[in-house]
Amino acid sequence: MTASASGLRNLYEEKRGFPRMVINSPLDYQLVGETQTHHGQAINLSGNGVLLRTEQELESGQQLEIAIASGAQHRLRALVTIKRVSIADANHYDCACVIERLLD
Repeated sequence: MTASASGLRNLYEEKRGFPRMVINSPLDYQLVGETQTHHGQAINLSGNGVLLRTEQELESGQQLEIAIASGAQHRLRALVTIKRVSIADANHYDCACVIERLLD
């Protein structure tokens, strides 16, 4: 990475309101209004967002109910909106999401 690219990255990261934590945890998700459960991975988490990795190609603007495993008896459940989707590799997509609200 060049010095100028490194500087731009630092500037971008400083604009984030919350630091990101790498969690690499399994998750279940459902598209809002649907009953089928899909599986994926939560790559990282912040105070207002989450990066999900899925096999299913999703679209910006879609809302999901997610459940992230965080121990044998605990799950973080939230309603999220997809803001950006990118190709992670030949079989996976990364979905940058905003957490709209936590669910019971």
